[in-house]
Amino acid sequence: MRYIHGSGARALAGLAALAALGLGVACSSGSEAPSELDDHAGERGSVSSALVTGSALDGGDPEGGLPPPKTSRFDVTPAERDATGWGFADVTTVSWARASRMAHNYCASHGFASGHPTGFQAPNGAVGVTCFPNDAPVLVVNQQDLRNTNCPIDPSAPTDINVIGWTQGGCLAHRLCIARNYETGLFTGHQTAPGASYSVVCLKDEYALQGDTPVSWASGGPDGFRNIDTVPWHQATRQAAWVCGTSRYGGFYNGEHNDQYLGLICYR
Repeated sequence: MRYIHGSGARALAGLAALAALGLGVACSSGSEAPSELDDHAGERGSVSSALVTGSALDGGDPEGGLPPPKTSRFDVTPAERDATGWGFADVTTVSWARASRMAHNYCASHGFASGHPTGFQAPNGAVGVTCFPNDAPVLVVNQQDLRNTNCPIDPSAPTDINVIGWTQGGCLAHRLCIARNYETGLFTGHQTAPGASYSVVCLKDEYALQGDTPVSWASGGPDGFRNIDTVPWHQATRQAAWVCGTSRYGGFYNGEHNDQYLGLICYR
């Protein structure tokens, strides 16, 4: 289900689904996040939190009632990033496409299907990466597949993955995967040539859960923002992790949005 472009009832269904994951659905607005987010979130917005490293999450959280995570988190050092062929120094200046290629290559080289950067970077230079289980399909799609999504993108806009905005890329990958009966998806950042073909990793609901969250939720926390079309990808991804705080496993905004809601994905 796409939710954002559906009825108000679907938007509420999305919130209910996130509530089932552990995300509070009552928000006071403005800079306040739902009070339920404080229960198990650790140090949201801090590079020392479990949103960067998964080592503290391997056994779940029995005290908080959280199951073991289905996705895996790693701190990727500068040397490890360079080894992927797509290294970079600073998560706040690298493009989302290059960061995605790094995450995909890193995770694939460690036996996973693909991965996604968390937007966090530690003082020692390590950046957070979430890796997806190896049964998550990595699909090859073409320009016609992108057009078939009906994402709100100017048809004259560049089709080079390095130029497409992250919200546009998010919408495209999300709709490409839900059309194939998955919960969501992400571009790996790889393409055969600009405008030729692209690779997308799709995630089933066992690994990720989507829902619509009020726009006001995005403005709270240390990485809050007001406009999803102008916020940098790394800031938005950290903010998604903050909003997904009670799951502790992070998440991302899928690029779907309107004046009232933002599409949010929380990892299981």
